[in-house]
Amino acid sequence: MKRLKVFLSVITVSLVLAACTEDYFEFDKITTEDWRPELAVPLVNSSLNLEDIILATDTNGIIQQNPDNKILQVVYDGRVFSSAGDFFVDLPNQSFTESINASIPSTGGPAITLPTVNRQINFNSTVEIDSLLLKNGDLALTLENEFRHNVQATVQLPGFIDANGQTLSLNYNLPARTGSSPTIRSELVSLVDYTIDMTYGSQNHSTIPLSVSVTITPTNGIGSTTGEDLTIRGQIRNMDFREFVGFLGQETQDLDIDTIPINLFRNFINGEIFLSNPSLDVTIFNSYGLPVDLEFETLKSRNEGARNPADRSIDIVLPNNPQTLQYLSGFGVDTTFIPIDRNRPSNSNIATVISSFPEEIVYDARATFNNGNSNGNIRNYLTDTSKIGLDVSLRIPFEGFVQSFTLVDTLDLTFENIDELEKGILRVSATNGFPIEANMQLVFTDDNYTPIDSIFGNGAESIVPPGLLNAPSSDIRDFEVDRDRLQNIANSSKILLRAVLDTRNANQTIPDTVSFTPEHKLDIALGLKGTILID
Repeated sequence: MKRLKVFLSVITVSLVLAACTEDYFEFDKITTEDWRPELAVPLVNSSLNLEDIILATDTNGIIQQNPDNKILQVVYDGRVFSSAGDFFVDLPNQSFTESINASIPSTGGPAITLPTVNRQINFNSTVEIDSLLLKNGDLALTLENEFRHNVQATVQLPGFIDANGQTLSLNYNLPARTGSSPTIRSELVSLVDYTIDMTYGSQNHSTIPLSVSVTITPTNGIGSTTGEDLTIRGQIRNMDFREFVGFLGQETQDLDIDTIPINLFRNFINGEIFLSNPSLDVTIFNSYGLPVDLEFETLKSRNEGARNPADRSIDIVLPNNPQTLQYLSGFGVDTTFIPIDRNRPSNSNIATVISSFPEEIVYDARATFNNGNSNGNIRNYLTDTSKIGLDVSLRIPFEGFVQSFTLVDTLDLTFENIDELEKGILRVSATNGFPIEANMQLVFTDDNYTPIDSIFGNGAESIVPPGLLNAPSSDIRDFEVDRDRLQNIANSSKILLRAVLDTRNANQTIPDTVSFTPEHKLDIALGLKGTILID
């Protein structure tokens, strides 16, 4: 350690210049006034706030300040989703065929306009469809003219409206058949951005109207024979929707199970804690425009560690289960908010749950569509990306009380040139700005956390009493160390900080509760001042 070498060099030069008497090096002649550990040989010099102490190893939580009361809180978030809307809508390819025949005289004559053919195609699907806005799809259409006469045909699909509001209408000129081969015309029409209205027919859903108009120009001297007709074959295929209106029926969807790891209590090994005002906020985002009941199959805390094995699973009370979700009668997102805290619902056990050292919150849910809407009176609105999103946010404000609550933290230690020291003084300086009493012990360990030495020989001691926000309490303790203890310290690589925390009147029936703000902190300094070994 360069600072130690410089320090020892300064001491050596000063001793040579000041005096050559041997008794100057005697340990009991060294005073401890007017020095601080950081000006001697600092081993530890740290200022710890609540985030440093508790969340040093917590990568899941976010510590923040409550804007209403300035109290620090740690927030854990989790999110799961249902399947997207296109999972529930079946859009198989749809095929249709229409044949038109007519009796054509062999005497020729003017063009003959046949009566318009209007028919309805039932859209084959497992759901009722009122309308679709397509993001993908096409219409494959083929016309075969078996007549030995020229044919003009117009094929209309009145329910198919493009992005410009125009109805799909296709015109074809088909020359007369020559020989035995019909005249064929084929076309592939993109249906991207088309809206398909299917509210036709007696059922008023899942129906596609088709209209065909045909004009035949007779060929002089050739009449019609059996088997001559105009055949129209169509296929609506490769459909994917952007928006759906109709009725899905009653569907059930399981949301994925998820967990929120809680590392807040990782460094706590013993004692009791009561956090008086935790809350679990459940926010459900519903972009399905239809009735939905959401039932939590699991919502609990889990602790499988040895610290509190009796509380491996504690239920978290819900105000309603299942919960009827808010939804829009159209497209969009509606939100259902379920707060769980010490006041809601009545007799909520959330404070007990969070005070039992949970390691994680586990939750999963099941959504039921159209519960109570089996006849489809309420039409369903959804998009291809509609989902039910479940946000669970656990907020743990740092307010409550602790009793014999043991915290352990580890600090790295590097100490060199110990052979140059004969004996010395360890100084522990602490300033407590937390509103709790802390009995502390500093243990020197090796890399395997095996204890080598400790500051207090009789266990943890109270260094400083609880502090006040504007008046923190401070104390300094000095400990003489001989050469053997110095050697133990030299063999150490870590300092184990063990603190036993108690709020005022923690052992009373109604203990005092405290809260923590960002201004609360604990300053700890550990330094060594030693005499130099002169051979």
